Amino acid sequence: MSRTVRKYPFEMMDYIEFELPKGTYALRFDKKEDEAPALWALVDTKETETEIQKFRLTGTGHIITEDHEIIYINSFFTHLGRGVWHAFRIV
Repeated sequence: MSRTVRKYPFEMMDYIEFELPKGTYALRFDKKEDEAPALWALVDTKETETEIQKFRLTGTGHIITEDHEIIYINSFFTHLGRGVWHAFRIV
């Protein structure tokens, strides 16, 4: 197994899907100044099969009404710290 951390930019939405190499492990959602928000994930570089992984982003105080199990990944700031978002993987 050969692994590396890769960055996957995305547009801010409540629900996000990524087509990732099978077994990819989501490490962190974050936003660097003047860049699109991104997911950093641990990827097996030799894996040729892919899978869809689904994520839920929600702001502080927003209601989460998921029927699926969700696993907390991390919280991150946008808009110079004025927006706080919480990232979950939908399983």
